[in-house]
Amino acid sequence: SIANIVRREFAIAEGSTVTWSGDPLNPELNITARYRCTASLKDLFGADASTITSRSSIPVDCVIKMQGNFDNPTFSFGIEFPQTEESVSAQIYAVINTESMLMRQVIYLLAFNRFFTPEYIRTATSGGGSGEAYSLLSSTVTGQINSWLSKLTDVVSFGFKVRSDNLQPNSSYEYEANIQL
Repeated sequence: SIANIVRREFAIAEGSTVTWSGDPLNPELNITARYRCTASLKDLFGADASTITSRSSIPVDCVIKMQGNFDNPTFSFGIEFPQTEESVSAQIYAVINTESMLMRQVIYLLAFNRFFTPEYIRTATSGGGSGEAYSLLSSTVTGQINSWLSKLTDVVSFGFKVRSDNLQPNSSYEYEANIQL
């Protein structure tokens, strides 16, 4: 949570451990956590996205690994593409091919729920920052509404998301609703 405005829920992966073998205030950490979102491939590939896969967006897991002693852990970041064909994943990894690009993508996915558009795509499509602003505003507003709804009852959990490719008249919107008992 960032100032109780932007809130991202990470799921601790099965097999993660916290081991105490000595100082009880300094356990050994081996934790993997994932944040799942859905992101449009148009942000990475522009108009060529439709030639890569028939889906306009794919599920993406932002992965954070925390290892080492509790007082001085090391963090590593990654991106995984569950439920995505290997050929599509390989093309995405070909674009996200450096540590700095990986970090940029993880930050964008966490902040905006979308991929960072590389410069060569950005100049070809002449897209501005309005898409990022809309994504941040949308995720912030829906996050706040979801937080308020979750305070109404602890028996039922509600959630929803609204996503758009951009703010153009022909842009596509995706709506996602979640109800849990």
